[in-house]
Amino acid sequence: MLGGTNPPSTGGITNEALTSDSWDFDDTTEESVGFKMVMPDDWDRSTIKAKVYSTTAAAAGTNVWGVSAVAISHNDPLGPEFGTEITVTNTVTAASDLHVSPATQAITVGGSPALADAVFFKIARKQSADYWFEGDMKLLGIAIQYKLLTTQSAAW
Repeated sequence: MLGGTNPPSTGGITNEALTSDSWDFDDTTEESVGFKMVMPDDWDRSTIKAKVYSTTAAAAGTNVWGVSAVAISHNDPLGPEFGTEITVTNTVTAASDLHVSPATQAITVGGSPALADAVFFKIARKQSADYWFEGDMKLLGIAIQYKLLTTQSAAW
């Protein structure tokens, strides 16, 4: 993963069953982190959805994640505008459990997505008195859902 604007610290979880790296989003400041990937050739280049995987040592509460993305093509300048950030509310039911958010609404990828683009994602822990609870949220991963093309790409 890449650091973001006001990035969270790195951390991890360790218990008898597993060890995993994490990004630790604190409970006093809105923080964000990013990652990049090349989407599969069979992506139809339309909207995507995401689910956020996280854990916390804090008690039950509600947490909100924001997800946005931008596609950058060969010979395009770095630093274009991300698409609109879409938020998803995740209910934390117990400390030290895996929490999987519901799927976001449709996320429009900024730029003009094309085959073989690098797609940059940004994930933020949102802060508001309406849903903020005390304790770090540990971001463990993200799942991306996309629509498939009806015909196979011949790019290779």
